[in-house]
Amino acid sequence: MTALLLVSSYHFMPIGLATMFHFIYPVIVTICMAVLYKEKITTFKIIAIVLAMAGLGLIFDLTGSMSLPGIALAIGSGFTYAIYVIANRKSSFGDFPALVIVFYSSLVNLIGVALFQLVSGRLVIPLTVREWVLISANGLVSGLFAFFVLIIGIRRVGASNAAIANMIEPITALAAGAIVFGDRIEFKALCGCILVLLSITFIAMNRDNAHAGEKTVSKTSSERIR
Repeated sequence: MTALLLVSSYHFMPIGLATMFHFIYPVIVTICMAVLYKEKITTFKIIAIVLAMAGLGLIFDLTGSMSLPGIALAIGSGFTYAIYVIANRKSSFGDFPALVIVFYSSLVNLIGVALFQLVSGRLVIPLTVREWVLISANGLVSGLFAFFVLIIGIRRVGASNAAIANMIEPITALAAGAIVFGDRIEFKALCGCILVLLSITFIAMNRDNAHAGEKTVSKTSSERIR
């Protein structure tokens, strides 16, 4: 659903605007974790979200006309992705091995997208070896590996922290474009990258404080027992 909603939104508005609305998902994850699971929203986390959103605003090209269907589809993709991130932390399958989760998620994706393409009559089969190699490489890197490390990250730092840290994605896209295709990175986009990296630094500080708090509680409990 995330992929279908996001790609569909590109037909109604510029990619930069649509992707910006999609990246509302860390905010959704943070709010849901606080409301549903009583996770504390720290000052560091609030600062990280603000910095990351401001950074994305500088990175993406936000010029172009708005479209209500496009906005709805893009935000919808953010909601479905937020559900996926939270589920990997709080659902019953959250304790499964990461590769098992990736396998079954990919299987459902395959079936769902294949059915959608067959019904819509837009299924296209790659015809050359080069096309199959490129698609396979894309699936392994952006599908298998990316979702695998995301699940590991969610387990180590929590759903909301992982969601915010995952906003580094546009920076890697800019870097890849510059290295592989020689794209020029504008100054404002560079400033946006710095803000996103700062937000991840605040997430790390938030994580360190959480660990320090846990150690203090454990130490206090131990002293009481003694």
